[in-house]
Amino acid sequence: MSESSLQKDLKFLWDAEFLGVSDVTEEEDSLNRELNDFFENTIRRKEYGRYVLSLPFKDNIASLGDNEQLLRSRLYLFIRKLKKRPLQLAAVDAEIQTYLDRGYAEEATPRREGQQAHYLPLQAVFKFKNDNSEIIKTRVVKDAGARMRDEPSLNDCLHQGENLLPNVIKILCSFRSGRYAITADIEKAFLQFEIAGSNRPFPRFLWPLGIQRYPAAPVREFWTRVLDFGLICSPWLHIKGVRYHLGKCKRQFPEHAAFIEEVSEDLYIDDVSFQADSLPDAERKIGLLFKIFGLAKFPLRKWATSDAKIAEMVRNMSPLESTEITNDKSDAKFLGVKWVQGKDEIGVSVVKALTALGGEIPTRRSLLKGLATVFDPLGLLAPVTVRAKAMFQRLWRLKVDWDDTLPREINLEYEKFVELLRNNSLTSVPRGITGQFAADRYELHASSDASMEAYGCVIYLRTIHQRTAETRFLMAKARVAPNKCKWSIHRFGYTPDGKNGRSGFEVHQAQGGQKILLV
Repeated sequence: MSESSLQKDLKFLWDAEFLGVSDVTEEEDSLNRELNDFFENTIRRKEYGRYVLSLPFKDNIASLGDNEQLLRSRLYLFIRKLKKRPLQLAAVDAEIQTYLDRGYAEEATPRREGQQAHYLPLQAVFKFKNDNSEIIKTRVVKDAGARMRDEPSLNDCLHQGENLLPNVIKILCSFRSGRYAITADIEKAFLQFEIAGSNRPFPRFLWPLGIQRYPAAPVREFWTRVLDFGLICSPWLHIKGVRYHLGKCKRQFPEHAAFIEEVSEDLYIDDVSFQADSLPDAERKIGLLFKIFGLAKFPLRKWATSDAKIAEMVRNMSPLESTEITNDKSDAKFLGVKWVQGKDEIGVSVVKALTALGGEIPTRRSLLKGLATVFDPLGLLAPVTVRAKAMFQRLWRLKVDWDDTLPREINLEYEKFVELLRNNSLTSVPRGITGQFAADRYELHASSDASMEAYGCVIYLRTIHQRTAETRFLMAKARVAPNKCKWSIHRFGYTPDGKNGRSGFEVHQAQGGQKILLV
């Protein structure tokens, strides 16, 4: 594991602990308002429905240098490397040709004398078959973060924009709230937005088109017509653009405003999700979703559900020639959470963690690597993983280096943790939390506990209908006690994260707060 991987894993653990919690400074808030005004004033729509966006340049755009000669040198080295692997060269050439055929890029007009322009170096990412005999997928990425000497990169001259990603816990609670859950994916989401013509001189790139057939093909100059993956502002512009369109649809179809608002709030990059209480309700919402996303030329191609009848509805209603829909996969995922569609249950995938933990000599590094592969936002395995977090903290306190042999006592704990994780690898809970029938009321039951080593809470939803009641797991959270902390156990029980109040309130808000009693 490299030092960069080490830092990445540490960041993952930190971000997972404070999921959805971030502070915005007054300066950032002011900038966000300015960028929102910029977006509203520059977005426009073509007659056939597609949106055109403008890139949010900073004031330092004039310092962006002309890097054409440098990029020609880098292109030469890139091609020389690819020529050693003819299959990869052919794959890159074919991918760029497809990119052009679909209208995502075009040949650039000749530069006027003194015209400012910038060129982006190309990088290729390949996905191979298990035996490396065939390339399954190729992605050509334009590196907008590449710098020339002391001059800024294109990304240095663009505003990143506000983080518009919603709280994952909120989306997962919504995902679990209906009798049926349905998800869809906006195909090549960023590329569905065009960028203004005045912005196109900046994301230019060079390539000898047809080099796989004609080795002496001349280098040609292209520019991107759409919002590209490598631009630092693309996530913000994309989410902002989709929500802008959905806002217009709310006004256009006021009778469906509530549903459209739910879709907008739960949008996560290109993942669309919604729930239905009956099959007719699902059919109505699927048809409406195809309609409103189709108005902006946002193709919904990949769908998922746990019901075969709903899957057939999607196939029959889709306006696309081919639509992917799954309803019985045992290893499907929604926002990184394992979804066993056949049983309509959710769980946590620990395969990679067990490989990392069991395939190496136990060290502090392997423990971190294993922990960093467990994505469990709902805390299904919180009682198990908190043991490993406490173990990791003790190793830090004992100043055990990353690759040192673990002390005997901790080594035994390490082995016990691996065994616990393996025994709980099939742990799952029902996806749906509200049952099949309308309830008279819901109750959130939260409980917390603390020790000198860790503290946490668990929340259940109790559904009451007439004289019957059903209780289902909602979420749990566990954290290790802070280092150098001299609090008493009683105080741990009343920390903002240890007490059940904060998490209960968050879930209450995520569930809409309707007919729910906090207990």
